[in-house]
Amino acid sequence: MDNNDFFEGQEKLLEVWFKPPNSTITPGKHPHRDDAQGLRAIPRARVEGILDEAKCCILDAFHGDFMDSYVLSESSLFITAYRIILKTCGTTRLLPALPLIVQAAADVGLTEIDDMFFSRREFIAPHTQEFPHRDFREEVAYLDQYFDGVAYPLGRLNGDRWYLYTLNNQLHITCPDVTVEIMMTSLDRTAMNAFYKSTLTAREVTQQSGIADIVPGAHIHEFLFDPCGYSCNAVFGEFYFTIHVTPQEEFSYVSFETDVLKEDYTPMILKVLDIFKPGKFSINVFANEHAPFGNAQNAFNIQQVQGAGFQRHDQQLCCLAHASVLFGHFTSNTHTAIEDAEQHQRRQRVPGYKALVATPPPAAA
Repeated sequence: MDNNDFFEGQEKLLEVWFKPPNSTITPGKHPHRDDAQGLRAIPRARVEGILDEAKCCILDAFHGDFMDSYVLSESSLFITAYRIILKTCGTTRLLPALPLIVQAAADVGLTEIDDMFFSRREFIAPHTQEFPHRDFREEVAYLDQYFDGVAYPLGRLNGDRWYLYTLNNQLHITCPDVTVEIMMTSLDRTAMNAFYKSTLTAREVTQQSGIADIVPGAHIHEFLFDPCGYSCNAVFGEFYFTIHVTPQEEFSYVSFETDVLKEDYTPMILKVLDIFKPGKFSINVFANEHAPFGNAQNAFNIQQVQGAGFQRHDQQLCCLAHASVLFGHFTSNTHTAIEDAEQHQRRQRVPGYKALVATPPPAAA
């Protein structure tokens, strides 16, 4: 593998909720079903300027009844009346786009932030990232300039881990809000072969891989990269799911994320795992106090996931002021330590590669 072939599939995720003007949302009504333009009134050129700051661009767009969806050169953007979700991979500079988002929102009359979330998985090669994404502590310090927030690392210090930054406040949001994210690695080679450029179109890859069956009837728009890689956004009513595939064996990675409301996410999770067949995966569930299943740990049946051929190694539950967050890490029963060692050896050729080990404390002054 040439060092120049490396791509950091792990995404940075920013989600910002703005308070509707004059509290126009009826209690219990989902704010993403609001007929007001809100953030969707931000001009396309202004959106492109925000993405320029983040070092990515629009490849395809879809405008639904309640949501604008953009497939990006590095992941995805979703805009509803009062919420913006920007998810970027590679060496993008996501957080420096935040001040531009806040100013653009203010210019369409949305001046108060109701809540925000920033999260990401541990990078394979953090030293290839630019400021302020070289270290989670650096990201926290950057966000603390703008917010009174709280930061959490979940997972093992010497293993797979996931970071979260959110606000430390009480919310005006009175509707259910859930996000489920599955982050998959050590992926099946046969499954990954579908995401290399070939005679198939991006739409045919979506259909033949099984992605089109995750939410039947959803509007999916997608992009197949050359020579490999795949992204898609799906919009159904006020909800979405998004998938991003980095298929190269040395650093294979697939992410699935959705905000659809369900009482049980087990069937959807099993369908996604069956499509991509990961050797390992981490899952996080964010659920506010109005979620249909209550606490985040009730979102799916762990026994059924284990029965599908996976072993759970870790599970952590974080209880926030207004929500709960579950983080779990699983490996396939067929995945071996030999495969881990072989992957580690291949990754040694990646510039800035960092094995997932504990970060040593700073030297004493």
